[in-house]
Amino acid sequence: QMLSSLAHLHSLGIVHRDLKPENVFLDENGNTKTADFELSQKMESKSYLRSAGTSVYAPKEALEQNKMIFASDIWVLAVIVIEMLTGV
Repeated sequence: QMLSSLAHLHSLGIVHRDLKPENVFLDENGNTKTADFELSQKMESKSYLRSAGTSVYAPKEALEQNKMIFASDIWVLAVIVIEMLTGV
């Protein structure tokens, strides 16, 4: 569900830029909901956006080059899933 949510955002040209466990919720039916779109931004004609969000979950390109791309959101989602599976 989270991946579908990100795919929808990305199809609209939007990068979330602040995915983290605190921004993922479950509703009463167990469906995931993404929150906190305050830092989200449309890519428009740029190939990347300036980094934003929580540095603990920031991908390498965000930390080293201050860049966020669509793949950055996917990387952070993978980190969240790994944390959920391992309990770390």
